[in-house]
Amino acid sequence: SLTDNVSVRTEMLYNERVSEQLLAAMPVTGLTLDADSLYNPYDRDLISVRRRFGETGGRSFNQNVKNFHFYGGLEGYFEVGERTFDWDVGYRYDKTDSNDLTYGLFNLANLRNAYGPSELRDGVPVCVTAPGGDIIAGCVPVNPLGPLGSISQGAIDYTSFTAHDSTMVESKGITVNLSGSIVELPAGTLGFAAGYERRKEYGQFDPDAFIAAGLSTGNGTLPTRGGYDLDEVYLELSIPVLADLPGAELLDFSVASRYSDYSNFGDTTNNKVGFRWKPFSDLLIRGNYAEGFRAPSINNLFAGDSDSYES
Repeated sequence: SLTDNVSVRTEMLYNERVSEQLLAAMPVTGLTLDADSLYNPYDRDLISVRRRFGETGGRSFNQNVKNFHFYGGLEGYFEVGERTFDWDVGYRYDKTDSNDLTYGLFNLANLRNAYGPSELRDGVPVCVTAPGGDIIAGCVPVNPLGPLGSISQGAIDYTSFTAHDSTMVESKGITVNLSGSIVELPAGTLGFAAGYERRKEYGQFDPDAFIAAGLSTGNGTLPTRGGYDLDEVYLELSIPVLADLPGAELLDFSVASRYSDYSNFGDTTNNKVGFRWKPFSDLLIRGNYAEGFRAPSINNLFAGDSDSYES
């Protein structure tokens, strides 16, 4: 406490999650096995060859997610006449960093080389630009028509890659709140709460370069980046109407309104009204009517193009 009626409030939280999910080996589809491949016995291009690359042992999705939260502020109370008012003012900061690694994906550009023309040079399978042409450096031909184990480790090393995606979400804001009683009514005290909040939201998603370029056998997606800020004010009233009367041991109403102004969307006012009625001690009847509003998220507004497997 700073004084008898003013105190400091702080919160700090750090959480880190390391997780992994496993999935079956990548199904590589839509590629053409060239007529001049060492592993094509049919002397013609084979269109849309499908092969699950079981030699990799499967796909592995790994996440390292770090969450940080901080709140710091002052809170207290003051008196005006016989009335006591509570107040608080504070600053909040939240950040999430996520780094994802995906093993078992394949580079389409290298796959096309490995499915293209290939020959034996000094007894070693190599990829070539054309029959008798130049060797494609580092390329090892893929045999997609053979049984499990027919794709060599060299071919796996050449065609596969590890995807690295990163996500960051950041939120920060200030809040000011005041509550207390206004006037004494026959059935109780008319209470209120009011406040102001300013919030800034920002987020970004950076996919692996191969994924962003559309060169992955997994889903392609483009980077996401954007933000907005928001100002809000609210007022709530608690209105006692009847108390300790026949047929109305309790009757009160609650009224609330919130005005929100978004930097990138517009403004909106949403209201709520409710009541509580207690005709006798063993029965309580409640009712509420409220308006809701959802602004578009950062992802809704700024997400890059992505593909999916639609059915």
